[in-house]
Amino acid sequence: MTLFLLKRRDENSGGYDEVYGFVVRAETELLARETAGGAAEAEGAKMWLDSEISSCAEVTTTGPEEIILRDFFAG
Repeated sequence: MTLFLLKRRDENSGGYDEVYGFVVRAETELLARETAGGAAEAEGAKMWLDSEISSCAEVTTTGPEEIILRDFFAG
């Protein structure tokens, strides 16, 4: 299994009751996108299924110490 980081391409779009990112464990990018789509809120599943409006990148164990996802929306 692989960890995938999914984010909205335009992080400034959206509103209340919407998801802005996911970290998903899945076999493939397609399955990661489908899993995220199934957990979508007001933004809808298309946000996570469409590579034009969301990114999906494999999260590796190598690299610098960093925060992988901080999904914060003050409302």
